[in-house]
Amino acid sequence: MVAVNAGGGALKFDGIDFTADKFSRGGSANSTTDPIAGTEQDALFQSERYGIYTYEIPVSEASYDLRLFFNELFHTTAGARIFSMSVEGQPVFTDLDLFAQAGHDTAYERTIKDVRVSDGSLTISLTAKTDNGTLAGFAIYSATGELKEPEYPVVRATNPNIWADVPDMSTIRVGDTYYMSSTTMHLNPGVPIMKSKDLKNWELINYAHQALDASSNALNLNGSNAYGKGTWASSISHKSGTYYVTSFSYTTNRTYIWKTNNIESGTWTQSVLPNLYHDSSLILDDDGRNYIAYGADQVRLIELNADATAIKSGGINQTIIQSASAVAGTNFILKAEGTQIQKINGWYYISNICWPSGGPRTQIVHRSRNITGPYEGRVVLRENVNGAGVAQGSYISTPDGNWFLYAFRDSGAVGRIPYLVPITWQNDWPVAGSVPATLNFDVEDRGVSGLIRSDEFNSGALDKVWQWNHNPESNGWSLSDRPGYLRIKNTRTDANIHATRNTLTQRMFGPASTGIVKLDVAGLKDGDTAGLAAFQDQYGFVGVNRSSGRNYVVMVNNNGKNHTEVARVPLDQNTVYLRVQGNFRNQADTATFAYSLDGNSWTAIGNTLRMSYELTHFMGYRFALFNFARQSSGGYADFDYFHVMGN
Repeated sequence: MVAVNAGGGALKFDGIDFTADKFSRGGSANSTTDPIAGTEQDALFQSERYGIYTYEIPVSEASYDLRLFFNELFHTTAGARIFSMSVEGQPVFTDLDLFAQAGHDTAYERTIKDVRVSDGSLTISLTAKTDNGTLAGFAIYSATGELKEPEYPVVRATNPNIWADVPDMSTIRVGDTYYMSSTTMHLNPGVPIMKSKDLKNWELINYAHQALDASSNALNLNGSNAYGKGTWASSISHKSGTYYVTSFSYTTNRTYIWKTNNIESGTWTQSVLPNLYHDSSLILDDDGRNYIAYGADQVRLIELNADATAIKSGGINQTIIQSASAVAGTNFILKAEGTQIQKINGWYYISNICWPSGGPRTQIVHRSRNITGPYEGRVVLRENVNGAGVAQGSYISTPDGNWFLYAFRDSGAVGRIPYLVPITWQNDWPVAGSVPATLNFDVEDRGVSGLIRSDEFNSGALDKVWQWNHNPESNGWSLSDRPGYLRIKNTRTDANIHATRNTLTQRMFGPASTGIVKLDVAGLKDGDTAGLAAFQDQYGFVGVNRSSGRNYVVMVNNNGKNHTEVARVPLDQNTVYLRVQGNFRNQADTATFAYSLDGNSWTAIGNTLRMSYELTHFMGYRFALFNFARQSSGGYADFDYFHVMGN
């Protein structure tokens, strides 16, 4: 019915077509070129997904047989890897030592019969006693079952392209697939990587880094913070099968380059440049030379070495545009920034955003036949769309030759949201018309499900769509302490939600969105507060506070930036449902809060939060699951699920 090459690409094995790695939640990919004993078809066993993770394959209600493929491609001694696997919650094996069982680089199989699925997905879970679980692939058979990939209505594409915070986009097309990197500041993992087949429906597939600096006090919320910093505008590139992403950090004052050969499920190698190159954009030129264009208004070019991992000694290092904003006027609220460099049809194009006084944010471009210049420039787009300009982006083509400017609009509390603007080329200049509400192509209407979605916490790993506020603390959360729940533990005391670690977030989205959690508070201690927030600098939340041995539902509104509790209601049971509703229509930017004792009947609590996009956090509002302690550590909160919906 379906077969998957774990950690690797599509291939054929034993007459079966295996797809590239998909359906996984958590884990990392690894591979080897070693020959594999016990098989004449090595390729399937030369890649793996390793870690503590699950596969969740969407299938109909039926019975299934599985072939499971393994190889110990890393360890060479017994006892170095001991792991367990279950399918649909039933053990396949416990504490398997794969090296002791089969040896190193040796094909190994297990077969499982008559697995009954009634919940919509066949779940394969890996846990470990020592090191990590590993799986090379699987094949699923059924006489009556079938894959249940969701079906969506086909509609005309519209703007905004994504009604959620996806700022500073950098976009490329490889074949018929588009890839995008973006900014998520102080969140971890960081620099999200997304893909699309149609330029409308985007799916989060990876992150360039799992922890920018695991030892940074600011990134760990230890006595300082990285709000509004972390990693800023990124750049994504591709050449000869390798993907490159670069970004920079005002927390570490460094610039980073990440590389991978497997953009969807692989890990990234990181190179660190010792200086901060603001709004840096990477270009891998046709002649084998590599550069970063960077700067604010004054655009500079610096050359990298042959493998784009360090600055080239004695290479080009010069200003190529003295004042990029000059083509758009003389008086500015903000001069040119957001540099992106591209090579199109033999021309080098450098795109920037600027903000002339009395006008909207404006897209400008400079071009030259030579990468070092001279450059000539002009305005591409200066249009006020619902109170703000659409700008800061680059140019992307479709396989059939249509071109778009892919840029964003500042949209209040929901954040900076992407727009697609059709482009024509006139005398090798990109020319934009007005920003259309409706585009000239049809797409499936998948909403934001590729980037934001519900979670039952039934998996051994978090869904990729989750990001932690700053670096998480590994012993401060768990999906295994109580299977089926996310447990957030208090490992220290903190004054408020801004200061605590292990707060888990997803984007809020427009035009309106609702988040609901089911929360068990039996593990709270006096002084603990756990719940669900609309999170930014001026946050609001509904939660449960334990005080003097009793629980209370509370609502806190930080519009005054003084963490004010505005409502408190006694709670006489351990389970409670909490709801946050955000309204971003016409930039109303309001959030309201409610609780329920049974999940059906809701009671409003507190007052309305006036959501405000603030540069102190520099990102759109997020749903946030949290737990913090004011008196003593050791308490915990169990989240049964998070449900999100548009409304």
